[in-house]
Amino acid sequence: MQVEGHFVLDSPGQNGLDRGAPAVNALAGSIDPLTAQPGHWSASPADPDPGLGWSWPAEQFVVRHLEAMIRTHLPRLFSIDDVGLWLSSASTSSSDGADIDRLSRADGLEILRLLRLLLREQVPILDCDEIFSVVQEAKPGWSALDLLPKVRRRLSSRLAPPTVLASSAVVLPPDLEDALANGLPPADPASWELPRGDVPELTDRIVAWYRANAGDGPIVMRDTKLRPFFWRLLVELVPGPIWVLTEEEFHGAN
Repeated sequence: MQVEGHFVLDSPGQNGLDRGAPAVNALAGSIDPLTAQPGHWSASPADPDPGLGWSWPAEQFVVRHLEAMIRTHLPRLFSIDDVGLWLSSASTSSSDGADIDRLSRADGLEILRLLRLLLREQVPILDCDEIFSVVQEAKPGWSALDLLPKVRRRLSSRLAPPTVLASSAVVLPPDLEDALANGLPPADPASWELPRGDVPELTDRIVAWYRANAGDGPIVMRDTKLRPFFWRLLVELVPGPIWVLTEEEFHGAN
């Protein structure tokens, strides 16, 4: 089937903010997959200047959709075999090379998990030296979730697109964060779980708060261990893109 015409954003005044994340759960025909902004199909372009990026021909829209899909599913495409290739781009100094050679398969699997945790929130993993230096400093028995906060601090300026980091942040209310923290067992901070009966009310509160307060900037919260679980929950509740940073990460990025 051939599709002709142009996809035009419904709110051109808000365009230009490519926040770097897809909205692949939205209907492909009514939502721009990269900005999550609503639009419609038109027989002709709406831009007086095509460089403004307010509309795209059908072929470019398909490319944008494919890019959105790749960004979303890249963590799953990154496998244990890719870890070796990624590590090969680390510093070739003798100390780093020796550390890489001594990595066990368990270490390799945790590095894979760490990289996937970064990729799923669209944090670039190109700075192999910076990320691997955190692994080198880790104590025996480390896990990906243990190292994630420190790695994110090292990559603070890349935790979200510049346009997002430059926008006003929205702080998660303490009462919501405290309610979320109830699902983080002190003995096992690697998991998050609430009693089934408590979940609907909490998710309704989160969605209502988000709809009333979310803007173009990131959401900022206090608890470093809770942050990845809240992000995972939020992306299942509201359309993306979603950027959740701790207070320390946000201040370090600005």
